[in-house]
Amino acid sequence: MKRKVEKRLKKRSELETGAIPPLELLEESVHVLRSNISETLPFYAFGSVPLVLAMIYFVSDMSQRSDALDVLPGAATTMTLLFIWKNAWQSIFLRKVMDILTLRDPEKVSMGEFARIAFQQGIVQSFGLFVQILSAIILLPIAWTTAFFASFAVYSGEPRAMFSQAFTSAARHSRVHTAQNHVILLCLSVAAFLVWMNISVLLFFAPWMLKTFLGVETFFSKANSLEIIVNMIFNTTFWSVVVGLTYLAVDPILKTAYAVRVFHADSAHKGYDIIADLKRLGAMSAKTALACFLAVVLSFAAAAPSEAAPVQTADKKSQCKERLDPKKLDSAMKKVLSKREYTWRLPPEANRASEESAFIAFLKGIWKTLDDGVSFFDKLMRKLFNNPPRRDSNGSAFMSLMAWLGANALQLSLILLVALLLITLLIIRKRRKSAVLAAAESSSDDAAKETPDLNDESLTADSLEHNEWLEMASEMLRKGNLKLAMRAFFLATIAALARNDYLMIAKYKTNRDYSREVGRRLHAKPEVVAAFKENVGTFERVWYGEHEVDADRVEHFKTNQEKIGNSVASE
Repeated sequence: MKRKVEKRLKKRSELETGAIPPLELLEESVHVLRSNISETLPFYAFGSVPLVLAMIYFVSDMSQRSDALDVLPGAATTMTLLFIWKNAWQSIFLRKVMDILTLRDPEKVSMGEFARIAFQQGIVQSFGLFVQILSAIILLPIAWTTAFFASFAVYSGEPRAMFSQAFTSAARHSRVHTAQNHVILLCLSVAAFLVWMNISVLLFFAPWMLKTFLGVETFFSKANSLEIIVNMIFNTTFWSVVVGLTYLAVDPILKTAYAVRVFHADSAHKGYDIIADLKRLGAMSAKTALACFLAVVLSFAAAAPSEAAPVQTADKKSQCKERLDPKKLDSAMKKVLSKREYTWRLPPEANRASEESAFIAFLKGIWKTLDDGVSFFDKLMRKLFNNPPRRDSNGSAFMSLMAWLGANALQLSLILLVALLLITLLIIRKRRKSAVLAAAESSSDDAAKETPDLNDESLTADSLEHNEWLEMASEMLRKGNLKLAMRAFFLATIAALARNDYLMIAKYKTNRDYSREVGRRLHAKPEVVAAFKENVGTFERVWYGEHEVDADRVEHFKTNQEKIGNSVASE
């Protein structure tokens, strides 16, 4: 029993390694988003904005339509697909965030990679939608479930991530840094409430602000009755807009915070500095290929013979005298009146009786949505090839499309053949270009590596290895440049501590940040912490304070550096 307890405590201590204060984590998350808006947020917006707009329309439409039950299956299917679309692009957004945090070259997301991410996210996040709602009602497990599903989105977006590996890693991260996790959610909940209040007040007073400052009259500013204003604003559409805008404002920070959380937790065990540099190869311009494809399509469309219009043989006067069939006229009137532009304002039917089960009605609704999509594609292709629409009264859009494909099989075969030839040529050219770039890159790796300039203020300790900084310091001592030698010794100290995971190098960190981080992680070795803080003070007085530096001071600085390096290397 004692061994099991010791084993669990050891495992937990290993998992807890790498925790940072939650406020620092949130600050770093906001810094990452603010510094890389153009590289990250477009991916998030491309997936989330369509779902938010569709949700606002869905809530407004379903609350007003009289035939809401008829169109509900197709609308629900559309919302499900947009939900999967949103989760897939959010995972790609987190992948871009991890590329920035780990300083790795981004990889292009192929169609197969996107399908894998969408499949994994669709399985887990669809289940997580109900779990999150239940957790929010119970309140206590909301932090663990949020950490799990957000961490899974991070791991699922990694290149070639396996489902089992992403699931296991997300489950592990949901159990570590519990206090940090709760503080993050508490801070973001307060921020979300404040954003929600600001958006609500802004939208409420927007009509009167437009009238006051710009002189623009709206329905709300013209309304004299307070009851009308309250009934028009305080409805489901208004609040769905407020919730959607609040979600778009706060959720990117939440997702980025959990990506940073995963990055720090994994850095303590794996180390992202060993990730291979993956260079993104320039893709061929899609505009050239599209222009060639459209030119081929238009050339065949111009050459394709159009179907002859039916010749009217009957006399127009005799047609006018012909009596209309009452049944056909009644059927045509019902068909026109059943269209949406005439029925959407009708009141809902009371005690509506259905002869079919709900499941059969749902399947018919999905089939109707698919049939409308096929009909739209059929009309588009016929318009492109200048063929008149030809759909029987008893036939479906699918049968009409199949008949058109059979009639134009030769032209379509030629177009597909030319398209496949173009795609093959593009792939061959891309592979040749990739091989040339890879050969040029491998041959110029050694030549591209330059010696860093010690006078550069933006120079960081991860530019060289620990031994290379020491060699540069020895060279500066031989040249008699004691000030640059002291800086090289200082950067060697930072590189040695970072190599052993006692601090994390970042451009936005100051020497005081490094001192606090070393004091927190090396509290068991006070002599190392004291030596590091002494070297920090000496370096800042010499480098920034323009104090005189002599050989004795540099020798003492070097002794402290060796003490720190030997202490952290012996573990």
